[in-house]
Amino acid sequence: MSLEIENEQLRQECARLREEHERCAANLKHYATIFELSPSACLTIDPDGFILEANRSMAEMLNTSPETLTGKTFEKLVVEEDLARFRTHLQAKSLHNTRLCSDFRLLRQDGSTVPVMMQSVKIDNLGRCSFLLTDLQDITSRRLTEKALQDERDFNMAIFATSGALIIVLDKAGRILRFNQACERASGYGAAEVIGKHLWEFLLPKEQVEHVHNAFEALLADQVPSRYENYWVTKTGELRLISWANSVLQADDGGIRAIIGSGLDITDQRQLEGEILKIAEREQRRIGTDLHDGLGQQLTAMSLMCENLRDDLDGHPPLKNQATDLGNHLRDAIAHTRNLSHGLMLRNLADEGLQEALETLASNTTAASSIPCEFGCDGDADAPDPLVSIHLYHIAQEAINNSLKHGAPSRIEIQLTCEKDTARLVIRDDGRGFASPPPTGLGMATMAYRANLIGGVLNVCSQPGAGVVIDCLVIRKQ
Repeated sequence: MSLEIENEQLRQECARLREEHERCAANLKHYATIFELSPSACLTIDPDGFILEANRSMAEMLNTSPETLTGKTFEKLVVEEDLARFRTHLQAKSLHNTRLCSDFRLLRQDGSTVPVMMQSVKIDNLGRCSFLLTDLQDITSRRLTEKALQDERDFNMAIFATSGALIIVLDKAGRILRFNQACERASGYGAAEVIGKHLWEFLLPKEQVEHVHNAFEALLADQVPSRYENYWVTKTGELRLISWANSVLQADDGGIRAIIGSGLDITDQRQLEGEILKIAEREQRRIGTDLHDGLGQQLTAMSLMCENLRDDLDGHPPLKNQATDLGNHLRDAIAHTRNLSHGLMLRNLADEGLQEALETLASNTTAASSIPCEFGCDGDADAPDPLVSIHLYHIAQEAINNSLKHGAPSRIEIQLTCEKDTARLVIRDDGRGFASPPPTGLGMATMAYRANLIGGVLNVCSQPGAGVVIDCLVIRKQ
């Protein structure tokens, strides 16, 4: 009885094993079909590195047949320079059962090479490594893309390094990330000395730190000035005027990754423009003197002759009236000539200095417009040199004209501050003001141009209904 039971159990076990075998055979056939038809290049490698099987995609990648690959050692397909990396991959897979990726180059039958990314999974049999199931991806396109990116990076770095323009890259906190050779030449600092430092710690005059910091904050707020100028203090203490164009480098999340400034050292250009302007100012004064002492005197003499002629024509009323009209025209011409000559010579500025000239400008403005215009002066240093004084005077003149023409103020103030290292001119009114950014009319452009010529920085602040403040800061060069 027990034998019959055992036989029955054996028959059931055999049936179960037969079904399991059939299931395994079906699965094996299924996976063999997947292996063979996979678009990915697949092969199996035994623990000694011999190829057990390679699919059609693998053979096509190497321009050969699956049968040619079967039985070969995989090392013979690897470019010699990459063998060490492959052997490390093979050794690691024999020790660990995790998915491992490596990249190297394989040799095709025609001698060409193909870069591949190899991923392997260890297939165990009773605790022993039976084979490695390996997937290989042709990464030629990726390598070409990487090379193109690397070439582009190298090209950009070459431009960055050799550009004649100053190129500086800052992070969001104002720390220096990149500092090209032009920056090194202009500042006297090496890149290694400045990387990681804040721009305003050592490169800016103390008088401009706040102004540059405000401009930096405007950059962070995406209010990028199209043009900006400020001084750098070189390692030897020299002042260099730099004209900047700025841009913001966006991060992937839309934030700010860095700020890039491209600048030109315009110190020598400004000095040349200043020399040219001095010549123009001298010529202007000469013309003014000629008008006053030459043409003015001649017109005055003609006016006296006209008066004498009119007296001689008492008995001839029509002729006397004509002489009177002629005399009136001559007096108008004399007044016009005097105004022209005084404007060209700026006689009060040349004779009395900037402070007295601005005070006279304020009193003349009050008299001509009936709008109070007051002048104040602070500081214990001497007034700026004549060239700077002329341009500051014209800036004040233009600011007042703009205020009277567009601002409808009830009060205008002129403030001059002369310190040892700086001269500052501020013109303030309480008119209607304007919204940012400032208007781009000829008056504003002229004031900015004059400030630039004397190495100054012009800052215009206003809000609707709150008036306008025009602030020109000039650093005195020692």
